[in-house]
Amino acid sequence: MNSEYKTLGPALHRPYPRRGGFGLAETVIAIGLFSILVSIAVGGFSRALRSQRQAAALLLANSNISITIEQMVREMRTGYGFLPGGTISQTSFINARAQKVYYRLNAESIERAAVCDVCVANESDYQEITASNVSVKYLDFRVDGYQAYAVGDRRQPRITISLGVAAKDLDLAGNTINLQTTVSPRLPLDT
Repeated sequence: MNSEYKTLGPALHRPYPRRGGFGLAETVIAIGLFSILVSIAVGGFSRALRSQRQAAALLLANSNISITIEQMVREMRTGYGFLPGGTISQTSFINARAQKVYYRLNAESIERAAVCDVCVANESDYQEITASNVSVKYLDFRVDGYQAYAVGDRRQPRITISLGVAAKDLDLAGNTINLQTTVSPRLPLDT
């Protein structure tokens, strides 16, 4: 029994041979560098996703307001009775169905009212024509020319519509798309 002790004793004090693995210091440094690289990559990826979402929201707002502008332009193209003047935020005219049509900006949306040609639009007549994800910052109509040949300036009316549009997204504050189009009615001048 004593001899077994003697053979085990010196083996316990012998140094272990070094194996080819990483030490604690190298492992901690490698994990730290990996963590830094992952956090940089995740930050860049999240910024790219946010930018993509903002671009999609602006494109959708632009698409929706294009439909609204097209509706207004089609109706104005066949309208008459535009009153000339400077830049105004509301306009009215008589459309092809002999209705008096009003367009105006109210609470960051464009509204339309159509009433009989001798009536005046009430608040209940107005309907919102812009999509809920669109915020209209300004809307201006400029009418040049007066259609009546005998009493006017003998020029075909030309209506310029200017507006600023933004997406109703909190991340897109300050990103306004400025649009402008001009329409001229198709009706001939009075003689």
